[in-house]
Amino acid sequence: MGLLAVLDTHKKGQESVEIEYRLYSWGEIFHPFLGDREHSTAARFILTQFPFKIFSSSTPYDDPLPQKLCLTFKAPHEVKKETDHTTISGIFAHEIAKEFAAFLSLYTRRRVFAEKQLRYDGLPVEQEGEIYQRAHFQERQSLKEIDPKEIYKLLDNLQALDRNIANGFIIQQLR
Repeated sequence: MGLLAVLDTHKKGQESVEIEYRLYSWGEIFHPFLGDREHSTAARFILTQFPFKIFSSSTPYDDPLPQKLCLTFKAPHEVKKETDHTTISGIFAHEIAKEFAAFLSLYTRRRVFAEKQLRYDGLPVEQEGEIYQRAHFQERQSLKEIDPKEIYKLLDNLQALDRNIANGFIIQQLR
């Protein structure tokens, strides 16, 4: 599970690669902010520290939905057992981004999707996106303010769970 691997790597301070990903949200997500959200860059920072950072690259109230979010995380090199005799290894950035998008969707009650990787270790990456094709009417949702401390606490609790339960939770989110 990629999300759990990021949380483990962050907690242990292990070597990882910084990845930047584009997410889309079908309802605006921001952190609590007093003041003019539309003209403030500070208001666009949603999560500001690792293991996951989120910045809204959409202008609040201005850009049409979906809201564009920039997700940054430090991805570990993983070795996965595919079958009894084969293993694969690498950095599974898309899996991590999809799992975090599912987690954020569950928390915010907004549809959040991972589109494509934008940067790898600070360098731009050219990659085809997986844009969510909206096949039905999407009701406009009000702005959702999220408490970053609450998100980080939930991620800590998820990382501290028995690994089988935590894996089950993540698999259930992705369905």
